Amino acid sequence: MDLPASVGFSEAVLAGLVGPNVANLTGVAAGNTFDVPGVVNWINISGATANFPDDKPFPGIPGTSGSEFSFVHEVRTFIKFPASGYYQMGINNEDQFRLTAATAGVQTLQLVSPTNLVIPSVPIATNITQLQFGGALPLTPLTAAVVYATPSGNPDDACLIGTNTSLAGKIVLLDRGSTICNSAIMAEQAQLAGAVAVLETTPGDTGYPFRLGDVNNNVRIPVLAIAESYGAGLLKSYLTNGTPVTATIRGDANPRLAEWDGPKGFGAVDVTFGFAIPQAGVYPLRLVSGQEVGNANLEWFSIKPDGTRILVNDTSNQDSLRTFRARTVVQQPVFNAPALAGGLVTISWTGSGTLQETTSLGGSWSTSPSQSNPQSVPATSGNKFYRIQQQ
Repeated sequence: MDLPASVGFSEAVLAGLVGPNVANLTGVAAGNTFDVPGVVNWINISGATANFPDDKPFPGIPGTSGSEFSFVHEVRTFIKFPASGYYQMGINNEDQFRLTAATAGVQTLQLVSPTNLVIPSVPIATNITQLQFGGALPLTPLTAAVVYATPSGNPDDACLIGTNTSLAGKIVLLDRGSTICNSAIMAEQAQLAGAVAVLETTPGDTGYPFRLGDVNNNVRIPVLAIAESYGAGLLKSYLTNGTPVTATIRGDANPRLAEWDGPKGFGAVDVTFGFAIPQAGVYPLRLVSGQEVGNANLEWFSIKPDGTRILVNDTSNQDSLRTFRARTVVQQPVFNAPALAGGLVTISWTGSGTLQETTSLGGSWSTSPSQSNPQSVPATSGNKFYRIQQQ
């Protein structure tokens, strides 16, 4: 079976919810993580070189089965931006990807009762690759009861549920494959009934969930495709046996720099994008990418103002953005709100550093006689200013 070109489903693959990791982990000391010292410029046996020569194989690919197809990769790193300002980057690959300012992703669909279980899913929505149906995933988690709208097992029943008021405020599970209406019409019917989200599954299909190709601009609630063998069967069992089910649906709320959530269908292309860096520093970035079948390549590069493309972490180029596997975060000290009582001002702060004071902001600073935190000082008639100097 080929993995669907879906970032949401890719997150489930990375979490080990779809099956065991069959990447070739030769040389990996522990876990599933490769330490990549160079650039992200990878290709499989049938892929085509894009912007940069000297492509290397994807880490772990071919896998233990010898396959170079249908896989997911996650790149986690920290990038040093030497100055504040506007930066441009680009990703070139064959199918889905998402780049976020984060260290971890999220799972889209999770049962919270009667058991805690993540169900792999393919979100269906209008996106940049094709016009479909369904609204964006909520960035604030949406939690609601799940109801089964086609308990008879007949998908045609979902074509006429628009007046079923018992579905209002619920996440509606329904069987697809009707002979009288398509998947988008089913979702619209659930929306008319007041449903807050829709889960669609194909009875008897033992494969992965897949992207539905119907079109309906009227559907604005989240729609997720799930599969019988990967959670939908258990969900039906609960609901048909009278066990109440509650689920949470969420999108990835991490700052998103770029995304292509679906198959491209026309080969590898550049997706370029820009963003602002508020101040110089080392920032976490996470790139999730995947491939259904056939050609595969992945390039991650920055773009100079004159249009020059430079691979990230190209140590042979002084203008390349450098990457790191870890960073040390030093907490900046912050004063807490002062308190006045009995002619004394109590000052305190969070973080470490040396307390300094001065009677004039234009004057010189000296180390305070007391470094106690908190401490009380007399509320004199003159001015006194304090600061924390970090070593």
